[in-house]
Amino acid sequence: MRLARAIADQLFGGAFTNASPPRQLALLSMAFNLGGPRLAGFVKMRRAIAMQDWRAAADAALDSLWARQVGSRATELARMLERG
Repeated sequence: MRLARAIADQLFGGAFTNASPPRQLALLSMAFNLGGPRLAGFVKMRRAIAMQDWRAAADAALDSLWARQVGSRATELARMLERG
């Protein structure tokens, strides 16, 4: 989990640190499962998170190959991002 936290800190910075616990958990889960390079590829999601636009971040996460591959887990994590 340390590696996932380091990835989230690196990719999301203060937006991760200041996010609610459910949002942090969603991002940690994605970091753990995707790894840094693949999570870095979520450019629209990262941009939305930097702007604190959690709805857009959730939408961007769902508009991905990852979401189509993991199905309901992606929906659950996107909901966590959106609702906090």
